[in-house]
Amino acid sequence: MTEVIHMDSILVANFLGILLVLVMVISGAMKVTDGKAGKKYRLLLIVSVLFSCIADPLAFGFDGKTGLGARLCVYAGNNWLYLANICIAYFWMNVMLQHLNITINRIHRYLLLGVVIAAVLLLVFNLFVPVIFSVDAENRYQRGPLFAIYTVINILILLDSVLIYY
Repeated sequence: MTEVIHMDSILVANFLGILLVLVMVISGAMKVTDGKAGKKYRLLLIVSVLFSCIADPLAFGFDGKTGLGARLCVYAGNNWLYLANICIAYFWMNVMLQHLNITINRIHRYLLLGVVIAAVLLLVFNLFVPVIFSVDAENRYQRGPLFAIYTVINILILLDSVLIYY
């Protein structure tokens, strides 16, 4: 059975995401007093989510369309979404650490940062050798053999933040 995702579903989901971000900003989520670093990570988190809600329908909308412009939109949109997923997990971890005033040891922090850097480097490598995702001759996005690595990295970072919280 083939699942069909319609553009209106993508637009509604991302529109709701943008609304949630706007509600956070309007409600004063940026005014929480947990220091300058906490505000910086919250801002980076909000901006990353906002741009992802814009990139997702663009990448999806140009998927399978002809032309160089469509190809660039599919590549740029999907590259952003992979990058943002890793960054959002990392920013969330830092927001949580700052908000709860928790300090993790240096090894833990370097390991976390190293995993994020490795994921970003893998994404750069993907520009030359498509192992995470590719865009075929018809400008259709396709997951690559190492796609699951990004999912696992995101889950591990988020799981780490939950374990630290508890």
